[in-house]
Amino acid sequence: MTLKKLSIWILYPSIPLLIVWLIYQTIAGRAVNLNHDPMPGILIVPIIVSLVLCILGLIRDKKVMTASFGFHLSLLLSLLFFIGNEVTSEKGQISILEGEKTSSFMDEKGHSHSLPFEIECIDFKLALYEGSYRASSFETSLKIKKQNNSKARPYTLSVNSPIEIDGYKLFQTDYGLEPNPKHKIPIKVSGSKYSDELLMQLGEIVLLSDGSTLSIIDFSPSWAAKDEDIITFNHDALMNPGYLMKYQMPGEEPIIGWVVPSNPQSKNLGNLKVEIGEIWGIEYSVMSVVKSPLTQYVALLFIITALFGAKMLWKRKK
Repeated sequence: MTLKKLSIWILYPSIPLLIVWLIYQTIAGRAVNLNHDPMPGILIVPIIVSLVLCILGLIRDKKVMTASFGFHLSLLLSLLFFIGNEVTSEKGQISILEGEKTSSFMDEKGHSHSLPFEIECIDFKLALYEGSYRASSFETSLKIKKQNNSKARPYTLSVNSPIEIDGYKLFQTDYGLEPNPKHKIPIKVSGSKYSDELLMQLGEIVLLSDGSTLSIIDFSPSWAAKDEDIITFNHDALMNPGYLMKYQMPGEEPIIGWVVPSNPQSKNLGNLKVEIGEIWGIEYSVMSVVKSPLTQYVALLFIITALFGAKMLWKRKK
């Protein structure tokens, strides 16, 4: 049996098996990653062996200067570079609150990796569908400072519009709210004869103009109300925060209740009207970080492979 025939016998069952496996992954909704799923890698091995045998056969038959040789060689290099790109790629995630800075990301195993630049989250902006709390779009305003540059540059990161810095691509993937001890919440309170504007932190007790006190006991990043029951982490209440507040007049029993900026019925604590200002400092943005150093070479090799393939087909038509 010649090397060419042997390569064909190896190649023919390998490609259909690989295609079937990829279709199964797609239908099953699983993400194919060579670092975690060995099956694609196992199926690629016989394809690589087949290409090597075919190239050796063409060399032995002195058919090096042919479109067939160029096609098989470039395809072999494409697969090798693709595997090398998967192995050498850096992938991870950054979760950063408004006002915070970071120069590292976490990989899938929870290990921290440094970045050659510093990211500062300036502001997170969320747009909702009318009449609901569901996000229609979201984006993050960033400032990024490279190590060799003293001046930070502004960037806007949004869904399907990644930014690339020093070979690292940043993708906007998620968002959320969480308590931030450093965040001061702008609150306006109005009594019968006074109005106070405050900046309060979680757990802080503030003395109001009439001698009463106000404090924020707890915070829920997701809040919904059904009649008088509190339901947290409801999908429709995502990004709809609630503040559990305590209001107490001297010598009287305290009034404790949830104040929700988006719910007009939950803005009063007894006779005290409470208005929460713009949320900032408790919103966090989630970004995916990817660095694939060989991506451009893989793309170039696949283009060369396609050109050689087109040349082979053109010759056959002649």
